[in-house]
Amino acid sequence: MPAFDLNIIFPILLGLLALFILREVLAWYWKMNKVIQLLEKIEENTRPGSKPKEVQKPKKTGPSLFANYQDQNVKKGFFG
Repeated sequence: MPAFDLNIIFPILLGLLALFILREVLAWYWKMNKVIQLLEKIEENTRPGSKPKEVQKPKKTGPSLFANYQDQNVKKGFFG
């Protein structure tokens, strides 16, 4: 019996390669990598004694559907 048998080693290596590729495809499909990145950002911002990173505020381009009516001098509704 030879010490290095390709009939055993090759299918094992091929199976491991398939598992690694399948894992990446499943992680991409379920967006696990993105979730992990977001959780790491949350962890960085919630550690005691650390300064939160600057968050870019969105630019106002015009009136929004959800505008604050008090700023527009609109009369309050029936319950307001």
